[in-house]
Parts: sequence; C-alpha cells; structure tokens
Amino acid sequence: MADVPRSSPPTRRSRLPWVAAATAVTVAILAVVITRPGGAGPRLGTETTINLGGALGSLTFAPTAGGLFGVTDAAVMVVDPTSDGPPRRLRAPTNPVDGSVAVDPVTNTAWVSNNDRTGNLRNRRLSILDISTGRFVETMMLPHSVIDIAIDAAARRVLVIHRPDDQQHADALAPAWITVMDADSHNEVATVEVPFPAYEVTIATGNGQAVVTGRMGATLLSTNDLTVNDVGIRPQSSLTVAAVDPKSATAYVLSSDTLYTVDMAEHTVDEAASPARPGLGQFAVDPEGRLILVDADRVLKVVDPDSLDVLASRPALKTDRTQLAVDPKSGTIFVADGTELTVIERP
Repeated sequence: MADVPRSSPPTRRSRLPWVAAATAVTVAILAVVITRPGGAGPRLGTETTINLGGALGSLTFAPTAGGLFGVTDAAVMVVDPTSDGPPRRLRAPTNPVDGSVAVDPVTNTAWVSNNDRTGNLRNRRLSILDISTGRFVETMMLPHSVIDIAIDAAARRVLVIHRPDDQQHADALAPAWITVMDADSHNEVATVEVPFPAYEVTIATGNGQAVVTGRMGATLLSTNDLTVNDVGIRPQSSLTVAAVDPKSATAYVLSSDTLYTVDMAEHTVDEAASPARPGLGQFAVDPEGRLILVDADRVLKVVDPDSLDVLASRPALKTDRTQLAVDPKSGTIFVADGTELTVIERP
C-alpha cells in the first residue's frame, strides 16, 4: 500500500470524545520506553486502544484522503484522526483476512479486493470506490485472484498482484502476475510476470520503485518503466515481508532467517541474521529509520536496522495477523490487532 506525505495527527485522546463515551471503547494510557541508539536516554509514548467492533486488515494511512484505511467484513473502514465522529464504513465486497485496500489521494478513491483463497470467481474482483460518497466508480475482473494492491500516487500507477490462489491445490505455489494500470484512466498499461508466488507489493514513495515479496522470493519493480530488477534475494522461508525507508531509498526484506537491506538506487543488498521471525502482519519503518514489526510470537518490536538491537517491545498482542501503519512525519504507530485499533503516539 502506498504512503503519501501527511501532517502529524492530533492527539487521539483530545480529538475523539466519542471514544470516551462509547461503552465499546477501552482507553488505556501507558508508557512505552524506546531507548535511543547511543544511550541518549528513554523516550515515552502514550497508547490508546479503541474497540472497533470488527477485525481490521490491510492497514494504510492516507490522511489527505481521509485518514487510516483498513478492510473489515464487507466494508472499508476509515478512521479520520482529525474528526470527532466514529469511523466511516464504505460498503464493498472484502474481508479482513485476505482482502486488501489501497488509496489514491489524487482521485480520492479506494481500490479494494476480496480474496478468500478459495479460487472463487469473486476473488478476481477489483472494486474502485469514491471515498467521499462511498459509491462504486468501477468494478473490474482480473484473470486470477487478487492478492494485493498498491498505488504509486506520484507515478500514477496502480499495481495489482494476482495469481491462482486455491490453497487446497498446487496453485498455492503458482507464479504471480502484476497488472499495472493507469491510476487516472484505469486502463491496463502492462502485465508483468513474477517468477515466484508473490503476495505483497510495497511502494517506495517518491523513488519510482516497488518491492515485491512472496514465498521464497523478493524482487524490485520500477513503477516507471516496469523493469523487474532481480537483486538476488532468495529467502529460505515461506513468509517474507518488506518495508521501505523513503528518506534513505532503502528497502528492508525480512524472512525468518535473514534481514536483507537493499539500496534501491544501487541495487545492492546486505544480509544479516534476522532480528525476529516475522508474523503474518505488516512491517514498517518510522521517521527515524527504525524498523517496526510484529514477530511470530505476537510481540510488537522497534528494531535498530544497523545494530539489530530491539529498542522497545510490546508483548501479548492477540492475533497472528496484526496490521501496522506508521505516520512518516510524527512517527505515530497504528496497530490493528483483531477488533482493536491501538494508536501509539510520540510526545
């Protein structure tokens, strides 16, 4: 999912009075200690937990388009950090487990998929919604199940991973395709084959590149000329996740045994022992270049990418599919953990 420049969100406790009034919402404020590299001392943050009444998946933060977006049962949920009202629900065929959403802030549209890993025809549907009205702009069918969606708002490209995805058959190991569309006309520009079962595409905002990850593979893709750049990443695990630091044009690819640090300008790769086995959720980089992840033991970790030291952690998350999003200006971390949304704010 694509990130876009944004302003720092206001303090959640002062901006969401409906949270305190709703019985379904639990607010807890506690200290999160983050030790600065080099012994500069601790940093404190506050944590606010909100019960949303439904599981939230495929998290992305696009404040100019409305705020925090995620998929839930048959809807896209929009949490606006500048609003005093409750989250909006845009009706759409999707689900919080394998559905996905990407946001185009230029056209104010949400692109939504509804994969449930059955190989059913509905898994091939791609829906485009007007965020302001909630109305369908267009619905199209892809050749295979839609696995993930990402939008490079600067390059005006939409990248859609699709492949056979019936998990009960050998199709689970089939290669994938990325259909590239024009974000304005919605016309297909090209289809690129990826030689491994890809399941995630991460945009390097402002760099004209994307990181494509999947089972036993990862590669770079130019969103401008659509060149696939194989940088030799061969993870020896079925679960591989990626995050991008746009300030340094660095991509991080994390598998159970290796952390790959990719210079996206030079297409060089450094390898180090993995600081944690990745969980099934998302992976992010904060404004100071630190890695934010949830490991396979459901522990939220802040990791220094150079020393690989764990600078802070938050244990006992409830679900395996924890979703993350980070405000690249304020460093606020959004964590969707089952039916709860936790906002960790820096002072």
